[in-house]
Amino acid sequence: YRPDGTRTQPAPAEAVAEFAPELTGQVLDTTRDPAVTLASLPDADALPSAARGDGADAGLRWHLGLLPLVRFAAIVPAVRAAGARYVQADCPQRSELAREGDEVLREHLRHLDVFLPSTSDTDVFAPGVDHAVLVERFHDYGAPVVVLKRGEHGALVSDARSRRQWSVPAFPATSDDATGAGDVFCGAFAHALTTSGDLVAAAVEASVCASYALEASSPLDLGAPDHTRRAARRAHIQSGVREL
Repeated sequence: YRPDGTRTQPAPAEAVAEFAPELTGQVLDTTRDPAVTLASLPDADALPSAARGDGADAGLRWHLGLLPLVRFAAIVPAVRAAGARYVQADCPQRSELAREGDEVLREHLRHLDVFLPSTSDTDVFAPGVDHAVLVERFHDYGAPVVVLKRGEHGALVSDARSRRQWSVPAFPATSDDATGAGDVFCGAFAHALTTSGDLVAAAVEASVCASYALEASSPLDLGAPDHTRRAARRAHIQSGVREL
């Protein structure tokens, strides 16, 4: 991160070298080495017992983040086969999709309940493709629900089963640093949808929660957001929801 809020990923080696010696050892950038990334993640063989969990509801709702393609291809069907009641996923590694194409999406999106890519993902492996066309492509691959996160333009929510689509706005940002907002959106969406079953209400709640990430200077700040503004933010976002 730079003082103006911009960032570079992976972290440049020369920038890491400037850290104080006592901090250098605390910096781990696994994006440089795919083997290190894979070694840090569970494989499919480790998932079935964990997916079942100990209680009636334990481990049965899953969100899968920015996984390498080989892990995404193995874990998505394994989690579903293990009895998961709800499975949603962010986009797999965009850089790999750009190199290898989106065949893994074609094969595995049918195992998901909701697919939540962002335009920062799709712009890498499908640059210039209209957002509505992309959403239809993901439906054709088998995703029953697609929530395309579009940054300051909000989210496009599409349900192939009902053939309905909605535009859900983002709350006006007070920061240019969107780090973590997509992750917060996904987590809040999963909780809200599996609690209420309402796609639009879940996207609105996710947009509310993501707005706090735009204001946080540290992930720890998200542990105690100012809930006095929550209702006003929800009302603002809800007022801008449009069915397409």
